[in-house]
Amino acid sequence: MTAVSQARVRSAVRIGSEAEALSIARELAAEFAVGAAERDRERRLPHAEIDRLSQSGLLALTVPARFGGLDLRPSALAEVVSILAAADASIAQIPHSHFVYLNLVRLSAGEVLQERIFADVLAGGRVANAQSERGGKTIADISTRLSPVADRASTLFVLDGEKFYCTGSLFADTLAVLAR
Repeated sequence: MTAVSQARVRSAVRIGSEAEALSIARELAAEFAVGAAERDRERRLPHAEIDRLSQSGLLALTVPARFGGLDLRPSALAEVVSILAAADASIAQIPHSHFVYLNLVRLSAGEVLQERIFADVLAGGRVANAQSERGGKTIADISTRLSPVADRASTLFVLDGEKFYCTGSLFADTLAVLAR
């Protein structure tokens, strides 16, 4: 997994309790429901709504407490997502990979990467993925390549490939890319 980060200066609310998270989710759901059908019908991407979601602090709900997060339990996170999905299913789908990768960072990343990713998310940053590809015999057949630039004496790399499933990547600050 390679993480490519586009740092954007943001600020986000720090949510202090499950009750506060649910309250904020209900407020946002009421906002997001307005125009949801039109956005979907007209295939308009919800950029303003996703920015609002980031600023709300809801995308930081699973950041571990030792990094300053709420470390919300999974069932409460599911309730938050359910509230958002009832208002606009497209918006609720976007942070799916965000939460999957926050858990991956929690479980397998080194301390320095954890600190960087969790600090970014607490500030309103978003994580998405570029994983799946078409054409392989199995999900493990990855043709995307990460290669050093041959004529450079630096740590400059080129990422080359096509991804099939990338939900949320257009909104991401950090993109988790599966490559060889």
